[in-house]
Amino acid sequence: MIIDMKKTLLIFCVALLLICLCACFFKTQEIARVNGRREVEATGNLLECDKQFANALAYCGRYNIRSQNDLLNNVANVCQRNEKGFSTSAKSCVVIERDSCRTLFSKNANLQLPMASTTKIVTALTVIENCNLDEVVTIPKQACGVEGSSIYLREGEHLTVRELLYGLMLRSGNDCAVALALHTSGSVENFAQLMNKTAKKLGCDHSNFVNPHGLPAENHYTSAHDLATITCNALKNQVFAQIVNTKSIKISNDGYDYPRVLTNKNKLLSSFDGANGVKTGYTKKAGRCFVGSATRNGMQVVVVVLNCGPMFEETAQMLDVAFENYTNRCIVPNNKLCGVTYERGKPTYYYCKEGFSYPLTQNETFERKITIDKDVQKIDVLVNGEVIKTLPLSEMK
Repeated sequence: MIIDMKKTLLIFCVALLLICLCACFFKTQEIARVNGRREVEATGNLLECDKQFANALAYCGRYNIRSQNDLLNNVANVCQRNEKGFSTSAKSCVVIERDSCRTLFSKNANLQLPMASTTKIVTALTVIENCNLDEVVTIPKQACGVEGSSIYLREGEHLTVRELLYGLMLRSGNDCAVALALHTSGSVENFAQLMNKTAKKLGCDHSNFVNPHGLPAENHYTSAHDLATITCNALKNQVFAQIVNTKSIKISNDGYDYPRVLTNKNKLLSSFDGANGVKTGYTKKAGRCFVGSATRNGMQVVVVVLNCGPMFEETAQMLDVAFENYTNRCIVPNNKLCGVTYERGKPTYYYCKEGFSYPLTQNETFERKITIDKDVQKIDVLVNGEVIKTLPLSEMK
């Protein structure tokens, strides 16, 4: 009986010892895990932007990632995240709302950089503003065999300006760019001057264009902010907006009994809810460049990334963050009655003909300050106490 009790006690002690050992083991693992998490957080809260982001960085070969420490150090250097969740590995980036041109996020937005084929946004806008889109273009020899992306134009064939614009924006045809430049201005050099005028009138001071396609050239550059500004204005043009939102189209193919079929290189058009533009680009010098846009709940957001390996993935992420954090608020409706004055009993009504909307976060506030006196009739829009827009009032007696 005593022997049985001793055996039972021994078994109990062994079991208790095993339980203690297991508890110590799992506690050690938990401490290591917590310390590891703290180490990552101290390096920049990297767990929030690691897996897909790091894989993309490794894939594009921009960083030499061989170990976990390498991963942490490299991602810490390139991942810029703000309090709303925007982040990017791009050398330069801007997120902007189309109508108000409010900047929602930026990184090195005014840095002058090569922009590859996103140049063609300026090319397309310049052509649309200066040409009849139904004019027929006879393709010159100079537009054939241009290096890089092409729709393989042949000397002497005929396409309309509109068809060449589809070749320019969907397939990034460098041959289309040259053909359109020659048709519009007679030479590439003259057309580049016209492109610069297009940019300057929109207030773009960090850009200079020397060709219509974006192939590497000295003194050919833009900034993310300038490119976003140009894109926002281009998207207000219905022809441009329709072209860049087209997934696929058939155009002329002189001498053949079948058309050219052009498929858009912009992957977001098929993968992102609300995507509706605009242009991809790549050269070794510029890296991967992309301008993307999408519309949800009446708000269109434009994202520009220059020299960005995972350009589609990061653009989609930043668009999502923009739509999650901002809502386009109608602050001043069209034809809003703002006040009335009386002179000898006769009323004069004051209206704001121009409506105004603005993207706001949930925590931001706005107010309207109306001024109607003898010399000034206006409405000031204030966001967070600062005037962001002044609209004139029109009188109606």
